[in-house]
Amino acid sequence: MTETRKNTISNLLNDMKKACRRPLYADIVLQTSQWKIRNQPPRNPPKTNDIPHKSASGISSKPLNDKEEEKSWQRLLAEAAELASFLTEEEHNTVFRLASIMLLGYLLPYSTGNDYYLLEDFRRDYADPAPLDIEKEIIQLPLETRIRKSIRNLPVNEVGDILTDPYHDVAFHDFMTEGLVPLLEARPFPREQIDLLHIFAMLIHPCPTVLFLPRYYERDCSIWRNTCQLVECSYGCHFQTQYRHRVQAIQILAKSLTIPPLPVDSIRPVTALLRGAIPHLQAALHCFAIGAESTYDAHLAYRVKVNLDLQTQNVEIIRDTWDSLLHHFDENSDHGCGACSNRHHHRKCKPDVFDIPEDDEGFCLNTARGQLLSFFIVRSCSTYDTVDPELLYKIVDGLGERIEWQLEGWKRCDEPNNGNDTKRIRLPCLLAALLSAVRHAFLFRPSRLKDEDDDPCATPIECAIELLSHPNAYIAEESAKLLTTAFRQDRDNNISLYAVALFQGIYEMLKGYGDIAQLTELAGVATEQSPQHGLSLMNFLIETPEIESNEQLNRRLQLIVAIATNFPLIASKQMDKLVALMNSIPSNSTSSLFPAFSASRLAHFLPGKEDKNINEIATRILSLDAWSRYKVARHSFVSGNFLEASQFFSSLLEDCSVENHYLWIDSLEQLSSAEAALAARASMGIPEAVEKMQRAVARLQHIRNTKESYHFTISFLRLRLDFLDLTTVLRQLTREMRLTGSFPSKKTRNHVYMLNTIKSFKVLAQRFKTLCWEEGIYFRHYQSRMAVYLNSQMALFLHSFAQMTFADAKSVKQNFSFICDKSIRHPMAVLMREMASAVSEKAESLGRAEILLQLLDGLLMTPVPIPRDILLPKCDYTADIRLLVSSGDREHHIIHACPTVGFEFQVIGRISPNLLHKALDPIAMVSVWFRVSYVAPIDEEDGNKGDEEDEVDTTTIASIPDLSKISPWLGTFCPFSGRFAHEVEGMPFADEGIFLLEAQLGCQDIAGKTWKLQSVPASIQIRVARPR
Repeated sequence: MTETRKNTISNLLNDMKKACRRPLYADIVLQTSQWKIRNQPPRNPPKTNDIPHKSASGISSKPLNDKEEEKSWQRLLAEAAELASFLTEEEHNTVFRLASIMLLGYLLPYSTGNDYYLLEDFRRDYADPAPLDIEKEIIQLPLETRIRKSIRNLPVNEVGDILTDPYHDVAFHDFMTEGLVPLLEARPFPREQIDLLHIFAMLIHPCPTVLFLPRYYERDCSIWRNTCQLVECSYGCHFQTQYRHRVQAIQILAKSLTIPPLPVDSIRPVTALLRGAIPHLQAALHCFAIGAESTYDAHLAYRVKVNLDLQTQNVEIIRDTWDSLLHHFDENSDHGCGACSNRHHHRKCKPDVFDIPEDDEGFCLNTARGQLLSFFIVRSCSTYDTVDPELLYKIVDGLGERIEWQLEGWKRCDEPNNGNDTKRIRLPCLLAALLSAVRHAFLFRPSRLKDEDDDPCATPIECAIELLSHPNAYIAEESAKLLTTAFRQDRDNNISLYAVALFQGIYEMLKGYGDIAQLTELAGVATEQSPQHGLSLMNFLIETPEIESNEQLNRRLQLIVAIATNFPLIASKQMDKLVALMNSIPSNSTSSLFPAFSASRLAHFLPGKEDKNINEIATRILSLDAWSRYKVARHSFVSGNFLEASQFFSSLLEDCSVENHYLWIDSLEQLSSAEAALAARASMGIPEAVEKMQRAVARLQHIRNTKESYHFTISFLRLRLDFLDLTTVLRQLTREMRLTGSFPSKKTRNHVYMLNTIKSFKVLAQRFKTLCWEEGIYFRHYQSRMAVYLNSQMALFLHSFAQMTFADAKSVKQNFSFICDKSIRHPMAVLMREMASAVSEKAESLGRAEILLQLLDGLLMTPVPIPRDILLPKCDYTADIRLLVSSGDREHHIIHACPTVGFEFQVIGRISPNLLHKALDPIAMVSVWFRVSYVAPIDEEDGNKGDEEDEVDTTTIASIPDLSKISPWLGTFCPFSGRFAHEVEGMPFADEGIFLLEAQLGCQDIAGKTWKLQSVPASIQIRVARPR
């Protein structure tokens, strides 16, 4: 930290302390003077009466203090928010204490600028030699004392809504939104300074019942007793607020409050926050929710309370919270948004799990409760490895019972002339909310908990299959999502037990109004695990003789494509029937069925007669519109039909009127042509393929002025080019070995080429894995992760095969070892598995060389796995991380430590909320990788860095501590804003010196997989020295 910034922080704190002694209305006058300077009338706060013109209030526009440095409370808090990352923990606590005094000044106007009453107990006789530090006493005055001395001239707010001055109303709104909100968002709440949360709790509900305080906290400490006194007193009844101010406070807490982690074994004490402010706030939110004026306000308060319960990390509190959440669905209520009874989907009722409802317009309480259930499940279960089995069983079993009960209710409503049709108004969104919640529970593989007598997954799966044919599209879609998650994420759920009913339900849903995207995804997953039933369904769909509309025809064709895409062998066997169906449908539906033909290419290794039908049908696509050709071209490219994809992309170049569009289409055409050359001519097509891929990379690099990023596409193509280069070198070495009849001799150039090539294949495989590690969290398709994985496996396969082939040259016996996931059915994976099982390690070296030559051509002609996300340019999701000093030289951003003694530092940062919403698997934890490097020694005489000419080999001066215990380091984050802040205890250093600690930000999803996030690495210096 520079000296200028240090002075800025010091001046800011002094200005805030002086401002806290100003009367409230002097601060309002400051804000009105700023309005006059801007020549703007005061803005109307939301949900309030019209504000009269400034002249009507009778307030003078001249500030009480005409100095230039006089700043309003709002401006001071905004400046403190900008400097929050550079504040020490003590300074951070001071800022929040001053902010609490300012907030209380708006709620109790006499609590500031009233030194006489506030310090009447501290007045001393003039003979006292110790002078009274008025400013210090004012700032350090306890909250309870400050409130008690400020309410003597204020009446009790018995009505609940009082008339407030318009300028006071607008100033308070600006203070909350432009001053307090940025301060809360800049950095997580301090651990010890909790007055601000107590004031928020009294603002939300003035006198909550003590019975609603959590019963699991220790009650024998002074912090708990002081909290009980604040809860039992009626000080909050004197606050000059209205009901909408209480709702606004809850909204601020929901979106801006970030509580630091509160584990029992944390480094620093958390008693003031954990046993003081949070219980008070939980009780206030609970009482407010009971008496709220609208269901939206009550739900918002309850959502904030649930988030606080989760952050306490108390097992008993979390389990009680789940029971309370589930109890809401036992109530015989008819809450709904009115449109949920429509058989079509009411999309306003389907927010994201981490979204917070903005207002009560179109608000559906049942859907919001289901969303809160899903949020609780994702945040409480965390990952597969850390989930509480008892809690997970309780969640799945409880939701299964309520889904079954709701299903029985729908069956009763379907009975004729029973007079219960009014129940349809409330049941759709309620049942869909339960299905959505249990779907998130299946992300954590609850089938692990089943035994011979009890299977908690059976009831939700059976009910969801039955609900696929439900007339309400909302319920049918959620049922399809649930089944897709159950059979994709949890392979222990035996699909053969449900196959017949499942595929019958898929066909029934096809005739309904559910979203076809969810249906095709379910059909694909079911076909992949039960191909024989998928084949039967495809035959039935192809031979359907019914007269249908264009919409029904397109739905049927998309379902056929989903089955063919997920199991290409079915499409290959049904090619004749698909051709007959293609000839019978209208020409404008040709593009919808063509992906089923192109998928058959993935059913065999090399091009053959089976591809003839694809070439003939591809000519029909060229007569369609540009958008249809583009969609078909993308699917052809991913499915290995590179020649057809090249033709489609080439035909689109004439329709491009924007330069960036032309470069994008041209790059895809060049890439398709390159892969088509490899598929047709194998190694003979490598020169042409390399040239075209280099052109594609050049086209992508010239795309400018777009929000999308092509980093993944360019990186993948460059690795593909490296693979072709290594393949060329390996082929040349193998041909030379076959021609000469001997392996390369040692200490020759070819022997060095051989060793480097074998090593490079292993490095290339690691680079593919690194690419997936860096970009995998941003993928939109699971297929992309599988494709990058297979490219890595191709490099490892050639690495192992080359090692075995040239084993004699290395004079070391090399066993062929290669393992590929057997669940992957891509032809490249099947080819490598079959070759790995068929190769003989006892064959002669020349025989192995001949096999390797043929294998290289086979790998090049087999369709290479292409990630779908290559065709989807990514948006940059912001993420940042910083390392701060907990104790040490904060001014120079240096940690001071002693040898063999640990030290502490802070890790703060933020993950993009958009990434939290769009990740394939929900993000559960923040992951940080640390690295320590030695910089320089320490001069023993003055403790400064030694001269450069006196430095010796730094690698032998000091040892680097083992960071395996803290790297990777995992922590929690705020699920709404993505912010995190943690104290980390570093490993002790054995030797003196100056070190550099670097940190790289990442995350961990619920599957336990870690991913790197795109952010600038953070660093901080560590000065390890013994006391001089």
